[in-house]
Amino acid sequence: MEKSLGISRQKKRLMTVKFAIGILRRRVYDGSLTDVGWRGAGSEDPNEMPLANHGFELAAPIAIALGSAALFVYWFRYTCLLLLTAKTPRDHGQRVAASNGLSFPEVGSFLPEAEPSELDLLSEALDRDYAVLLYLLKHTPPRPDRESTLERRMLRVYYRMLRIRYLLSRGLSDQSARSALVQMCSVVAGFADIFGARVAET
Repeated sequence: MEKSLGISRQKKRLMTVKFAIGILRRRVYDGSLTDVGWRGAGSEDPNEMPLANHGFELAAPIAIALGSAALFVYWFRYTCLLLLTAKTPRDHGQRVAASNGLSFPEVGSFLPEAEPSELDLLSEALDRDYAVLLYLLKHTPPRPDRESTLERRMLRVYYRMLRIRYLLSRGLSDQSARSALVQMCSVVAGFADIFGARVAET
């Protein structure tokens, strides 16, 4: 009789172990095996989201947003560079600079040899030229068939971005600050070319 009682107890223990294994398998299958390690052993709320899944759901949209922003910045910069390389049939920059007292041609030629302490002066000179050209463009009728308002606005935004890049990098990287000024100079030259083309057709 004692032997039969021992067998009965072993069967009950075996059934208990099988039942526990079944629960663990179901939790692994539906992704809720975080009760023991993350929520606590006594939590049985089926509506409570596992912390691991919750973290992934938060990280995925952030990663997608950052990737989309990086692609947009790359596209925007590449498009602005294409606009700046698409010169008019005749280069009007030098003539516009000479007739309006602009200094961007000299800044562009002096930048490679400029000392780090001189970069701020060159940046201020480009800002003055940029402001003068915006004023001239504002008071000159555009060429509707050859100019795009959207493109001009993109170049203005691009100049502001380069200006911010220069301000952030001038104390950290002389090479990055100098590169920003070179691109700012190209934007100013592009606006001078647009203005010169307008004047040439009037």
